Amino acid sequence: MVTFLNKFDCARVGWLFLAFFITPITAAQTPNITKIKSKVYGETREILVSLPASYEQDKDKIYPVIYLTDANMQVPHAAPMIHYLAGGISELIVVGIQTFDRHDELSPYHQDGTVFSKTEGAEKLLAFIETEVKPLINQTYRTAPFEILSGHSLGGLFTMFTFARHPEKFDAYFALSPTLAWADGKLLDEIEQSLEGMANNRILVAYSEKETPFVNQYAAFQKFLTLLKTKAPSSLDVNARFISGEDHMTIAHLGLYHALRYTFRDWWLSSNTMVGAPEKFDAHYARLSKRLGYSIRPEFNELWGLTAYLIREQHYVEAHYLIKKWQGYYPNRSAPFYELAQLYLAQDKPIAANRSILQAIENAKPNSRQQRRSQDLQAKIRAKL
Repeated sequence: MVTFLNKFDCARVGWLFLAFFITPITAAQTPNITKIKSKVYGETREILVSLPASYEQDKDKIYPVIYLTDANMQVPHAAPMIHYLAGGISELIVVGIQTFDRHDELSPYHQDGTVFSKTEGAEKLLAFIETEVKPLINQTYRTAPFEILSGHSLGGLFTMFTFARHPEKFDAYFALSPTLAWADGKLLDEIEQSLEGMANNRILVAYSEKETPFVNQYAAFQKFLTLLKTKAPSSLDVNARFISGEDHMTIAHLGLYHALRYTFRDWWLSSNTMVGAPEKFDAHYARLSKRLGYSIRPEFNELWGLTAYLIREQHYVEAHYLIKKWQGYYPNRSAPFYELAQLYLAQDKPIAANRSILQAIENAKPNSRQQRRSQDLQAKIRAKL
């Protein structure tokens, strides 16, 4: 089933901006270079790792991982965008895999169509990722059990090779302008066979430029779309299409954006969903967790923004329900108690508000903006006592 991306909900974006305005987040780190003494390659290889801004702030949080081929080309533009989208999508750990001889590392075939052995070409690169890169990332960082493989051009071919031969290796596959015409389109035959026998739920996103000057590229991707339409099982979550107005290189950025937005669609809970039915909060995250295959914890700033909205619109029962959830997900944080004080104040309950604001002050970092805001609110509350 081929579906299309949802647009941002303007109301949600509004209070997302508010949440980020009142809780500044440090920019994500510059990618660090990690050296691996690879047994697969018999030499030292490098990967680039970029962590989300919240990684050092929230010590209990786990993060999905996106693996990008062609690290030196893709990480500089992809990582900042991925981190910037946090909140609209899941925060992600970004891992870039360096490739040197792209023809011999990213394809399962030589250009003439002859097949690389299992210790060469794409099979060798996949073995490096599976046996050396992934274990290092999972041991070093707090990773969630959700992994994405993304590649552009020949990297997109590598993505489709992995999907066709080893679909169990990743949870989601992003093929951005994949060179499916490589080796006379030989991989398309493998893709067709794999689609017919594929049983596992996976996410597959693939885009290519529509006005391409590469005639063979267009024909190969068109054939690929036909295969998906006629052969893809219902268990496969597919979003694949041509994109107009872009070229082979811009698809690397724009296509990645759309792939992320599609994969993490409905990440936000719409502002009014809980009104009159607070239990829909739990149902939303249960559905999202089921679709992606791991337990998802609501983002801190989403909870803040939604709580502030509910209080402002005088949906007090729903706001109280959400604050309790917020406190459970993020114990010993100041903001939930601050909003609880706001809620009690709005309900003309200054004694309860005072208890909450004292807790907010106690949990805030000394001399922080949050502490100052809490002290200002405390003064307003005391005037009501």
